[in-house]
Amino acid sequence: KDTLVPTIVAFTLSIVGWGGSVVFYNSYIPLIASEEHYDRLSARGFVFGYIGSVTLLVFNLLMILKPEFFGFTKAQIDAGLSSRISFLLVGAWWLGFAQIPFYFLPKDESKPFEFSWVSKGFIELKHVFFEIRQGKYIKKFLSAYFTYYLGVMTVIYVATLFAEQELKIPRDGLIITLLLIQFVAIPGSYLASWLSEKYGNARSLQVQVAIWFLVPLGAYYTTTAEQFYVIAAVVGLVMGGVQALSRSTYAKLITDNTPVMTGTFIFGLIIDITGNMRASILFLMITFFLGFILLFRLPSKKYFHP
Repeated sequence: KDTLVPTIVAFTLSIVGWGGSVVFYNSYIPLIASEEHYDRLSARGFVFGYIGSVTLLVFNLLMILKPEFFGFTKAQIDAGLSSRISFLLVGAWWLGFAQIPFYFLPKDESKPFEFSWVSKGFIELKHVFFEIRQGKYIKKFLSAYFTYYLGVMTVIYVATLFAEQELKIPRDGLIITLLLIQFVAIPGSYLASWLSEKYGNARSLQVQVAIWFLVPLGAYYTTTAEQFYVIAAVVGLVMGGVQALSRSTYAKLITDNTPVMTGTFIFGLIIDITGNMRASILFLMITFFLGFILLFRLPSKKYFHP
């Protein structure tokens, strides 16, 4: 209880930092590659990310589950020292590898700090909103993206909750699930890039979203841990792919001078009303179905010229 509030604050700050960093991370694609390389570069970025996350995750899990292998004493194990060190390693990992893009990526124009950054932020958002309204395809893509990605992020956030509470899968099984998703996401990202090369971004995204539609349907009928692992593998296959392809598609649609919570809320609300988590899963199918339909408004092209 003594550490509950600091933990919540620290976790919230980490989410804010992660969410903010992704914005800048994604925005670099048009600055470092030409349009014909967007899909491949986006996929490669997610692949390296998954490789890095799996590497550190496996090491930290070994240290937490088998602390005696790392020389921890019984008193240190009882105090949870291995878990605490794992958090420090994550911070050091982020800080260390962040130096690579800081050094190699294009440098920003040096500008003096101004206290009017909040108002300027809203002005910039207004400018972007105007750009979206004027774009030929971008608003159509974003309407589809926010619909199907609502389901994607909800699945990612509630998958372990479903496994633990509905299927009673133990902690070791949840760890296997997490590792399985991360490993399978690596070839899944490359698969999405290959599909975009062959069929164009819109149709390739529809393939990804169609598979996502099958995920909650399969989960609804899942009753064993083995079945859940199969569902997790499918999630991994399309998780990296839909993220990489969505990012590169958006990069192709924006003009050169253009500078989740809802899903989990609805998921929880349906559980509260029906008392059945499986009923909430069916809601996810709706988001993927609507996203699939909305993607028909985009032409099947490899390159866009809004």
